[in-house]
Amino acid sequence: MIVIQRLSVAACTLSLVSCLRLVDEPPSPSAPPPAAPPDAAPPDAAPPDAAPPDAAAPDLGAEDMAMEARRCRAEARRCNGDQLQVCALSGDEWETLACPSGQLCVTEGDESACRAAPRCGNGVREGSEGCDDGNVLTESCAYGEAQCQVCDALCALVPGGGVAVCGDGVVNGPEACDETSPPCVYGDAACVACVACQWVPGERELCGDGVVNGVDGVEACDEVSPPCAYGDAACVACVACQWVPGERELCGDGVVNGPEECDGQWFCGADCRFRAPCASSEGGCPDVTWVKIEGGRFFMGDEAISYARPVVEVNIEYDYHLSRSEVTVAQYMRCVEAGGCSLPTPGAGCLWGAAYADHPINCVTTLQMGAFARWVGATLPSEAEWEFAAQSRAPQRRYPWGDEVVVDGSDPVASLCQRGSFSGSPSCRGGISPVCSFPLGMSEQGLCDLMGNLEELVLDRPIGVHTSIPLNGLPVCGDSNTCLQLSNYNTSKGYNFYSREIAEGVHWYASIPRYRLQREREMMQIFNYTEFYQSHYQGFRLRLLNELDTPIGALCGDGVLSGEEECDDGNWTLETCPYGEEACQVCNERCELVAGAPGRCGDGFVNLPSEGCDGQSFCQTDCQLPPCAAAPGGCPRIEWIRIEGGTFEMGSTLDATQQPVHSVSVSSFEIMKSEITVGMYTMCVNSGFCPPPNCSPGVDRYSAPWCTYDPLMMNYPVNWVSWHNIMYFASWVGARLPTEAEWEFAASNRGESVLYPWGDSCPTCEYAEGRGCDVGVSCNGAGTSVVCNTPLGNTRQGVCDMTGNVMEFVQDEYHSSYEGAPSDGSGWCTGICAKNSLDENYNPSSNINRVFRGGNWYYSLPSIRSRTSLSSTYTRFHAGGRLARNPIP
Repeated sequence: MIVIQRLSVAACTLSLVSCLRLVDEPPSPSAPPPAAPPDAAPPDAAPPDAAPPDAAAPDLGAEDMAMEARRCRAEARRCNGDQLQVCALSGDEWETLACPSGQLCVTEGDESACRAAPRCGNGVREGSEGCDDGNVLTESCAYGEAQCQVCDALCALVPGGGVAVCGDGVVNGPEACDETSPPCVYGDAACVACVACQWVPGERELCGDGVVNGVDGVEACDEVSPPCAYGDAACVACVACQWVPGERELCGDGVVNGPEECDGQWFCGADCRFRAPCASSEGGCPDVTWVKIEGGRFFMGDEAISYARPVVEVNIEYDYHLSRSEVTVAQYMRCVEAGGCSLPTPGAGCLWGAAYADHPINCVTTLQMGAFARWVGATLPSEAEWEFAAQSRAPQRRYPWGDEVVVDGSDPVASLCQRGSFSGSPSCRGGISPVCSFPLGMSEQGLCDLMGNLEELVLDRPIGVHTSIPLNGLPVCGDSNTCLQLSNYNTSKGYNFYSREIAEGVHWYASIPRYRLQREREMMQIFNYTEFYQSHYQGFRLRLLNELDTPIGALCGDGVLSGEEECDDGNWTLETCPYGEEACQVCNERCELVAGAPGRCGDGFVNLPSEGCDGQSFCQTDCQLPPCAAAPGGCPRIEWIRIEGGTFEMGSTLDATQQPVHSVSVSSFEIMKSEITVGMYTMCVNSGFCPPPNCSPGVDRYSAPWCTYDPLMMNYPVNWVSWHNIMYFASWVGARLPTEAEWEFAASNRGESVLYPWGDSCPTCEYAEGRGCDVGVSCNGAGTSVVCNTPLGNTRQGVCDMTGNVMEFVQDEYHSSYEGAPSDGSGWCTGICAKNSLDENYNPSSNINRVFRGGNWYYSLPSIRSRTSLSSTYTRFHAGGRLARNPIP
């Protein structure tokens, strides 16, 4: 309970604290006064910090006490801080009352009482509060308002807080977001971004958005670029957001653009204008499949036929195109409908109408053939062009498919019926077949019906024999070459034409028992009515005129300079320069002056009778045949690898014989891919040019003396041969021994700093045939292996076995070091090193020690720079060789 303790007025005044206090119980009258705390000062002593006696509050006199008593009676209640004081009944002292919890003493006017304490945030403005909005937050202004007054956390009015707007970084008001969003990651097609404080699809950064973006230079540009101006060869365009050479618009790009009428089609001219009348006719040109025949050399004629003699070598120095099939009824009907051709002559066996659309057209005259050829911008092939295509470009072949007739063991008649449409048996009889009905009878290039169906006319005039036939593939048409195009045909000349088939009487109407399966041509004596001649067993095939780009009206090749021709030498042949000249101008097949091909040794053609060969593997650098060419079996097949010249550091610091390391410049040369094989050397022995190896094979070819000179080991490296033996073989094939510098240059991949041709890896059996890191005797158990059996050990240029199998002699005499060695890659000998046994410096009795290079199967494999000294007459199971030669220019 609350007890009011009465205090003296003096005490109330002096303490300046509440004059009433609450105690739990009144002090007992008999209770002794409370003991002073242990450290309290004695009752008579003043507190340590008390003022001295003369500074203490003065005692109230009687008058002051009376005044205080009167105030008590007059006010009755007052606030002393938060406590309420009431005047005691005696009227001369104040009693202190404690206000209930949550209340404070409040004086309003003359009245003091305990009332509820003012509280900021209760929504009631109380006491000294300047405002009270019911919370203790400091609000922002209204969304979008820039100035205002708000009630802060202490219930005081203050200027408005932060402006609540989009972009202040705080999500407020109607906002879904409030941030600065980057665009999508480059190339990302789906992301969201904060735009106007709302989530929207993010802005994409990708090629094609018109803005150069991306990171680390992903885009160099971003725009839609037009192609180059027509004919412009150099411009740049933005492709895939990178600057690249612009797409050219010009004649020949395969797209019709600018002023062009056509581009890239077979009926299109060099100026991208229609070159064939069919292109501008209603319905356009008929579908024609053209087959390219690459030029080449072949033997034309047949000694068994009087007017196909003599067999001559023809060199067609140009490529040309033939129609895949004979001209069909459908193709010719298109020409008739367009007004370019007249109707064929009706008659028995003549084909016409939609029912025969895929059959070859027949019963047309030579003039009608010429009209159709003109309409499609073509001509007929020359006799040489036809025969070269019919032989499938082979030097000499019996049929388009090869040299045999029999198929699957059948008899010749039945087999021939699978190759084409012929007469002579029930299985073959039945007339003309649709074109290309017999795939087994096609040429290798894909030409159909060169044998069977119809005989085909060619351009040439009949000359009876081959003695005057052009050797360049052109037709025999007289001095003016007017038969180059049928459009130049003059009926008054009464030209005869050849009908060509690869066998006598093998058109559909001929009787099969007559076929001899030989080349033959049939002469037709047509005289002055040639233009009206037609037959139900004759048709024709087209040759595209001047290879896709010469206008139909051009007379290139007539020997007369006209129109836009730069030259006209009367033929379509691209001549070479005079023999030995590297540069000249010649007239090409389009009557343009162009650089001529050099006519010299090394151009791949035998240009003069003085050249014995050119381009073959056995041909010498002067284009003369080596002795092996006259041998019964000819020359062995040797694969040569060209080593481009260069400068390298020759030698090694690992051994005194390989020092000093010195710089050597080697010219380009060719080296055998493999070591000399038993098969190669055996051919030389059989010709009588080379002595046999110094060994005989044992019963077991792998037993001592490990001789490889055995018919069962033709692909093994020959061994037991001396330096002199290798020199004889080199002479026989027109080659030489390599110099030591050439050998090391080739073995080291043209001068790389490596231990072995493949690098520095240990020489295991997968790299070389020898006693390497992982074998005890040899990789195959004993003896050599087939040459080039370890391709992983080849040089980068493809030379094999330069480490392992057998060691190889070179030209050079042995010196104990490289002190004084030549620096030009030549051999190092007393005097001039002999290159082979035909060299004037060769001494057949010499026994000087020669350099031996490369590891072998019997001993541990050394570095490619290791060298050995062996006598010129030395022969052993690990001794062999390989050849080199100068390249043909």
